[in-house]
Amino acid sequence: MSLSIQRLPVSRRPICGISNSPPWATPALPPGSSPVRESIADPQTNRFLLSLGLAIEQQSWRNDVASQDLGQLTEPLVKFASRLLARLERKAFKCGRGFWQMRPEARHKLRLTLKKLRYATEFFLPLYSRQASTKKYLRQLSRLQDALGETNDIRTSRTLLSDIRERVDSPDVHRAIGVVTGWQGHLELAGADRLHDRWCRFKRAAPFWPS
Repeated sequence: MSLSIQRLPVSRRPICGISNSPPWATPALPPGSSPVRESIADPQTNRFLLSLGLAIEQQSWRNDVASQDLGQLTEPLVKFASRLLARLERKAFKCGRGFWQMRPEARHKLRLTLKKLRYATEFFLPLYSRQASTKKYLRQLSRLQDALGETNDIRTSRTLLSDIRERVDSPDVHRAIGVVTGWQGHLELAGADRLHDRWCRFKRAAPFWPS
C-alpha cells in the first residue's frame, strides 16, 4: 500500500478518498515497518557495523581463506570484477528465460538477480567509468529494473488493498480501492509491451567489461 498508492499524484488523492496517512491503512503498515525500525535501533546493529569495520581494517577475514584461494586476492581488480559481472549477467539471463510467459514469482526472482547485478555494476563503476558502453549498459539495466519494480509494486499493493477491503466496511474506502485497482490495471496493461521491450534492450546491451 505504501508503495504504489504513494505514487498516485497528490492532486488525484482527494478524488480517490486517499490521504497521506489514511487511518484505515495504518494496520497494514506496522508488520512491514516496525521490525525494520527495531533492527536499526538495536545496539547489536551498531556493534555489527563497528566489528565489520574493524575486521576490514585488520584484514582478519583473510585467516579463513584457503591457501589455494589467496592468489585471487593478488590478481588485478579489473579481472576479478569482470569475472563477477559476467557470472551475474549469465544468472540474470538464465532467470529471464521465457520472459513473456514468466509468472510473477519468477519475475520477482529475476528482479532480485538484476538488483545484485546493478549493485555490482555501480560498485565497480570507477574501473570502467571512462567507457561510453558502461553508461549505456547501466541505463538499460536501470530501466528494466524500474519496469519490473512497477509491476511488483502493483502486485504487492493488490494484496494489501484486498486485505483492507475485507476489514473495512466503508463505501468511500471501497470506492477508493476500486479507483486505485482500475488505475493499476491500466498501468499494467499499458506497460506490458514496454516491459518486454526493456528486457530485449537489456539483453542486446553489450557488456562493458573485458571477456
